[in-house]
Amino acid sequence: MRKNEAKLSHKDESFIVWQDSKLSWFFSYRNLENVNTGHHELQPALNVIYESIEDKTRYSSKKTTEWKTPHKLTKSANIFDRL
Repeated sequence: MRKNEAKLSHKDESFIVWQDSKLSWFFSYRNLENVNTGHHELQPALNVIYESIEDKTRYSSKKTTEWKTPHKLTKSANIFDRL
């Protein structure tokens, strides 16, 4: 059973936070679902959630940048130079 459920946002990213029957704080964000923060107090739980969001957005933006950045072939990697 979820208690104190709320939809919050951090740096334009929305997430859901709630407490279980043992008063532990959980959250769901993107593909992270039902993550136990390991805290019974809200502020330490929010700190864990904010860190998770920042890590996730930093990783996502890094992958997007890598995808857009063209990779140059080195001479040894260019098979046509070896023919």
